[in-house]
Amino acid sequence: MRSGDVELQGHYLLAGVTIIVSKGRWITTNVLMALVMGFLLVFVVYAAAATGNDYYWFFAFPAFVGLTYSLYLFVWTLLPAKEPTHPPA
Repeated sequence: MRSGDVELQGHYLLAGVTIIVSKGRWITTNVLMALVMGFLLVFVVYAAAATGNDYYWFFAFPAFVGLTYSLYLFVWTLLPAKEPTHPPA
């Protein structure tokens, strides 16, 4: 793995499967996704406030949680890996 790559492992992948993508592509994809999700969140909040319909607030909360969680995962993947403090037994 090159130093400019990001290694992805997660529950969307089969066990033991790793995807390595360039850091530039990873950043670009996540920034665009965050912008789109942020726009949709603003749109839903505006719809709820402008119409006075409480039904729209039902969608605003999951949109906010989804945006916050995706930004957390995005930043977490860019942080340098930490070495374990205790060696495995």
